[in-house]
Amino acid sequence: MTITFAKPPINEVVLGIAFLPRQDLLVPHFGQFWAQIRDEYPKTAHAPPVVTAGSQLVQDAFGAWLPRVWFVSQDDSRLVQLQQDQLYVNWRQTDEAKPYPRFPAIRDEFHRVWELFCKFLQQETDVAPQPVRMECSYINAIPQGDGWASVADYGEVLRDFKWHPEPRFLPTPLRYAASFEFEIDKDITLAAKMGMGRRLPENKEILRLELVAKCVISGEFDISSWVERAHDAVVNAFKDLTTDAMHRDPWQLQDQ
Repeated sequence: MTITFAKPPINEVVLGIAFLPRQDLLVPHFGQFWAQIRDEYPKTAHAPPVVTAGSQLVQDAFGAWLPRVWFVSQDDSRLVQLQQDQLYVNWRQTDEAKPYPRFPAIRDEFHRVWELFCKFLQQETDVAPQPVRMECSYINAIPQGDGWASVADYGEVLRDFKWHPEPRFLPTPLRYAASFEFEIDKDITLAAKMGMGRRLPENKEILRLELVAKCVISGEFDISSWVERAHDAVVNAFKDLTTDAMHRDPWQLQDQ
C-alpha cells in the first residue's frame, strides 16, 4: 500500500550508511572525492564527527580526530556528509516556496553518491568500504497553527497524546517530549521522537516528529531493498502516529 501526502510537513530527509572506520581515508581524499561531486555540491564546511551507537572514531598519526566534511548544494537544500566511518545524503527545507522533491529523488542521489564513493575508495586504497549500519530518517516540522496552538492541543496531531483539561492540580505543560522504539522487521528498528522545537530562520514554534529506521548489517545485504523497506516503514509510522484530521487537512492524504 502506497501512502502519499500532497503537502507533508517534511523538514529534512536523511539516508546514511556507516562503514568500518578507515584510518586510510585522509584529508586529501576528502578533497579528491569532492572534485567528483563539486558541480552539484560547490560549497563545503567542517563539522564535528558524528558518534552513533557502535561507531568508532579513528585518530590520525598525531592523535587528532578528523572532522566531518559537508559538501553543500548552491541553494543549501542538499548535503553530503562524509567522515572516516559514515556517509550521509540529506535533503532539507531551506525555502518554504520550494516543494519537497519526493523520496525517489533523494534515494537515487544517495545511491549515486554511495556508488561514486565506493569506486573512489577502491581506486585510491584498493579496499572498498565495508557497510555495517544503515539509517533512513524523516524529520517533520508541524508549525504552531497547523492543528495545534499549545501543548494541550498535541492530541489533535498525535494519536497517542491526550492532555485532559478538566480541573486538576497541574496546569497545561510548558514542554513535551516523548520517544518510542519499535521492531518493524528483523532488520528494521524504528525510533520515533516527538517534542517541541523552533524552525529557523523564522524562529517559528513547531511540533517536531522525527522518525528513524535503522539496521545493523550482517551477512548478505541488499542496500537498495533495505532503503525501500525502511522508507515504507517510516511513512507508515508517520501515518499511524498522526490523526485522521491532519491527514485530510492540511497534509492532504492522497487516494491509496
